Amino acid sequence: MFNERGITKIWIIALIIIVVIVGLLAIVLFNNNSGLFVAQNTIKIGVAVPLTGEVASWGENALAGIQLATNEINSQGGINGEKIELIAEDTKCSSESVTAYTKLINTDNVAGILGSICSSEAEPALPIAEKSHTPNVIITASAPNLTKDKNYAVRIYPSDSLQGKFAADYIYNILNKKQIAVIYINLAWGTNIFKIFSEEYTKLGGKIIYVDNVNMDQTDISQIMTKIKEVNPELIYAPVYPKNILGIYKAMKEFDINVPIIAGDAIAGEEVISSGLGENTFFTLPTFNVPIDFKTKINSMLQYKNLQITFVAPLGYDAATIMFNAIKKSGTNKEELKNALKNTNLSSITYDSIQFDNQGDLTTAKFEIKQIKNKQAITYYKE
Repeated sequence: MFNERGITKIWIIALIIIVVIVGLLAIVLFNNNSGLFVAQNTIKIGVAVPLTGEVASWGENALAGIQLATNEINSQGGINGEKIELIAEDTKCSSESVTAYTKLINTDNVAGILGSICSSEAEPALPIAEKSHTPNVIITASAPNLTKDKNYAVRIYPSDSLQGKFAADYIYNILNKKQIAVIYINLAWGTNIFKIFSEEYTKLGGKIIYVDNVNMDQTDISQIMTKIKEVNPELIYAPVYPKNILGIYKAMKEFDINVPIIAGDAIAGEEVISSGLGENTFFTLPTFNVPIDFKTKINSMLQYKNLQITFVAPLGYDAATIMFNAIKKSGTNKEELKNALKNTNLSSITYDSIQFDNQGDLTTAKFEIKQIKNKQAITYYKE
């Protein structure tokens, strides 16, 4: 039999157990802000960008901008009481994007996807989003045909159909270079921008006296440079990736080729700019705003305090903002969200205004020429 002290002890233990159970139930059933609910719901948004590999700095910048936009909206209570949950997958700027998109859509059941960065990853992945009716905001992938016949994709980066024409006009009319060589990367981005550039440049009256292409990982450009030295062009136009351009620098030095080189926007990451190898190189780039206070906000996040911020960070922020604003208007129903994205009309970090045409591309865009000086990209010419 229990004595009075034993019974009292049992009651105390039982009371503690009851308090613990009630506390756990309160955590599950109550939200500090909105009251009773069964479980904390979140809106899952996929992020499909390269986090490793050759253009990892682009992906990291995009993710930093997306994370900042997410932190801001979640600190305000989310969207209709639901917080945003980011699920990031590494696409490696390659066809591994197919695996990333498939997981985000079929396993994670995301409401929408922010990405891609590279055209080479977007080309095989976007049809997966299209087939599943998953809204997608393309961040920097710029091959012209990516948005063609896509009902569920919009793009906040100008199409290469515009960049290729700008480069041709600048080289022919501003630099007055009439005989040039071209080296392009044999991927969706490189082949498309070369096609548009060559059509525009020859239409203006220019002559491409030598053309060749490289693969994604090619760094040995010796054979190509041997032929370029023979034809003696006035300039080299090189829409290639970072590894390729570093190989071109090395080969030009080896063969004592001193003509100007103008690259495409793919070299705008820190992999090239801070390498010290590309001093005085020029490259084309859409014109963006990158405010100082925005950079401060990015670097204030612990995981990004040492991030070298590029224009891709505000583009990531804007892509997320566009998605979140559309969800506020439409909810997460994919058909309604798709329509809300298409009807976007807002000012942003990067642009004075963002609107999309019937194909999901920006209605307006301007470009500039950057020059690498002292490991920084300095504006040299602007439209």
